[in-house]
Amino acid sequence: MRSEYTTVPIVRMTPATANAENSQPTNVKSPPDDSVYGKFDAIYCAEPYLHFGGDPTAEAVIGYAAERRVPSFFWEAAAAERGATIAYGVDLARELGRAADQLARVLKGAKPAELAVDTATEYQLVVNRKAASALGLPIPPAIAARATRIIE
Repeated sequence: MRSEYTTVPIVRMTPATANAENSQPTNVKSPPDDSVYGKFDAIYCAEPYLHFGGDPTAEAVIGYAAERRVPSFFWEAAAAERGATIAYGVDLARELGRAADQLARVLKGAKPAELAVDTATEYQLVVNRKAASALGLPIPPAIAARATRIIE
């Protein structure tokens, strides 16, 4: 059984600390409370289980970031569709399809130890221009050019 709160890394990325050796992510409980307000400049959430099925915890993190006018970054494209600023990660539908192919091979008699290890080779960069604009953040041309998709 999952606890009421999950761990969400809060990443401090300001010009003063972005390259500093002591600039380390801080873990806080999700959804964050006001005790962390003003102590970070962006939220990066790399917890995959926060996203499946529109988990209310992910919604709370996205909402928290929007209310406090800080960008939020997630690993899965659906988060950008729900309001996160940027999502960068594997194409989940493609990866689940590849996992199903591997399972089908095993069910047809292949020995799991003899199957090749399959790793992701394609990643998606999804930019939510509407969320970025609401924060007053321009999308750099280099990011826009590399984006798999831009949500207007």
